[in-house]
Amino acid sequence: MIKILFGLALIVSTSSYGQSCNCMEEYKWVKKTFVENDAGYSYYLEKYGKEAIDFNNKKWEKEFAKTKDVWECNDYLNAWIKFYRKGHLAIAMADQTEQRPSAAKNATNALRQNSIPKVTIDIDSFQLAIKLIQEPTYEGIWTNGTYNVGIKKVKNEYVGFVISSTNDQWKAGQIKFSFPSENDLANKSVYYMGNHSLSPNQFATCELIGKTYLKAFDIYWKRISQGFETEPKIDEAVSLVSTPGFYLKRIDSTTAVFRIPSFDNNYISIIDSLVKKSHDLLVSTNNLIIDIRGNGGGADRAYDSIAPYLYTNPVRSMWAAFFSTPVNNARYDWIIKLDGFSDEERGKFREMQRKLNANVGKFVNLSESNQSFVIDTLPQLYQNPQQVAILIDGSNASTAEQFLLMAKQSKKVKLFGQKTAGALDFSNLNNVTSPSGNYKLFYATSRSFRIPKMAIDDYGIQPDYFIDDSIPSYKWIEFVTETMKTK
Repeated sequence: MIKILFGLALIVSTSSYGQSCNCMEEYKWVKKTFVENDAGYSYYLEKYGKEAIDFNNKKWEKEFAKTKDVWECNDYLNAWIKFYRKGHLAIAMADQTEQRPSAAKNATNALRQNSIPKVTIDIDSFQLAIKLIQEPTYEGIWTNGTYNVGIKKVKNEYVGFVISSTNDQWKAGQIKFSFPSENDLANKSVYYMGNHSLSPNQFATCELIGKTYLKAFDIYWKRISQGFETEPKIDEAVSLVSTPGFYLKRIDSTTAVFRIPSFDNNYISIIDSLVKKSHDLLVSTNNLIIDIRGNGGGADRAYDSIAPYLYTNPVRSMWAAFFSTPVNNARYDWIIKLDGFSDEERGKFREMQRKLNANVGKFVNLSESNQSFVIDTLPQLYQNPQQVAILIDGSNASTAEQFLLMAKQSKKVKLFGQKTAGALDFSNLNNVTSPSGNYKLFYATSRSFRIPKMAIDDYGIQPDYFIDDSIPSYKWIEFVTETMKTK
């Protein structure tokens, strides 16, 4: 079968505009396009009822009528449409070239400026001062390999300023980030990206790890200011979770870790190559930890090479029905042009498009068997790995969740961590540009045959072993390793 679940759990726009817009007209277009083409609209109409949907519409129409700002309109449109579901549905700016002009208005006190602010500080005096600190705090000098930053407490927040950087756009003294002190609930964390644009992301609370590491803004920083001894066990644990990209390596005589940060179509060859060259390691390892934390999805084909090492019995998967409309069916024109497909696969895509065009207005089963499910049976069963633990978190969505539904059918697999995002029931994204050219609407063209009896959207997939917040993220692998070894 051909797997074409191109999934995005979340679309985040980083573009900006300086012009005004007719927000009510934009809303009318988005609403019409969504109602006529989204594969989930009829499901939510039945689930929530017309009265609730009308109430949501009227509530936000008041805001649409008031605003003329193109960015504020974008915010309101997303707030309105998230009534239906959180994943695989969003409105983004069509032109992603500039930063939102008003982005700095949400900054903390030290950063409420239109340009990158600077601090004036004597580095030598700062280094002497932090040597006097007896217990580890956020204050100190830290590095992530690209930036060496000093962190100093200023009133009710911590300010991170650049000391040196391999990024030529950043100069000494410029503020890279700030985050509030432990007892300050008024301010929010702020982080400037490499091009000086203000990150739109919401970040987890900054976390000290032992004496010499800091997790801040989803980045691991190592303390390079003197005064605290290194801690080998923490060094090893942080090294595992902070190593960028994909890796598969043994961490002790019985356990290996396979890090997969994404299933994006662009990484299929990387994953396949890594699995192929690590075959001997995989079949000689008792315990395998697959770490997919932060993996937001991609293409189902990305995990095909991994499946044989998890396999213990036939795997039953549910197909999806595709909602046929002229707008939805046109997406195959660009899918066919994507890299990585054979001529045979492109021919099958054209046949799918032909079948959809012949059934406009209907949900169409595109499986070759015309059944709502498929059963995959593999010819070989590997004795090793004997136990497989998959680390999951709230960032896992779309194809990552499809991978979990497949993997958890294996008798050797258990899920560890926290529930996933829940963005899988409606998938196969399409995007269309508004008549004004201001916005793109991203929505789903298919719905799973699982629903409503096994809904994933907004619920997520629960772990077999819940890891609560008393176990910091850098210790998850250690925790799972010990759990797997306990008899």
